[in-house]
Amino acid sequence: MKAIVFDVDHTLIDFDEDEKSAFFKTCRYFGISPTKEDVLAFWELSCESWTKHELHLVHEERIQRDFHAIYAQHVAWLFQDFAKRIPLPEGREEVFTRFISGEGRPIEDSLSIVKTLSKKYDVYIATNGLSVIQRGRTREYLPYLKAIFISEEVGAIKPDRQFFCKLLDEIPYPPEEILMVGDSYESDMAGAKTVGIRTCYFNRRGEEHADVDYTIHSLKELFRIL
Repeated sequence: MKAIVFDVDHTLIDFDEDEKSAFFKTCRYFGISPTKEDVLAFWELSCESWTKHELHLVHEERIQRDFHAIYAQHVAWLFQDFAKRIPLPEGREEVFTRFISGEGRPIEDSLSIVKTLSKKYDVYIATNGLSVIQRGRTREYLPYLKAIFISEEVGAIKPDRQFFCKLLDEIPYPPEEILMVGDSYESDMAGAKTVGIRTCYFNRRGEEHADVDYTIHSLKELFRIL
């Protein structure tokens, strides 16, 4: 193996905790002190909104085409719905986006694992999301990366073949020498398989998939399989 490509959310970085923290800071910015129950309710509503607006259906043509526009609207819809519980002034979406882009809580010891792996392998990040958010949240990892691929900048989302072809255009190794590590079978594993990239499924949900090259339950297991 010559190169390792990591997904970001729920693989290297804890999006759920980042979102909760960003909401808490947004409320405080506007002079409101939310309770733990408020923060949890906001996060639960965000999960519902994500599903309601079908952002999880990454294989569907409509979502692949409009993902980033729907993502941006999802934040606006979320605050509109939550206004029934905590009404926040205009500009709340921009403030929230600024705060979440400053988050980046690592899962396990992901930062130190990436740093260690970068001494032997070329390490990359490949993530679906908005550039303004993902660039900030991955800033601590940048010194150890060869490049970062963000769907909004690539112009396609995982698992679209176009996204993974972009990786192969820029990573100077054949696909069989590249390992994709991610927690989403639909986005990460299925997409990588379309171009022949090796797959390592980070099984955090208890969902077994037989047609991947490797399965890990902790990022530290990468040292065993590499």
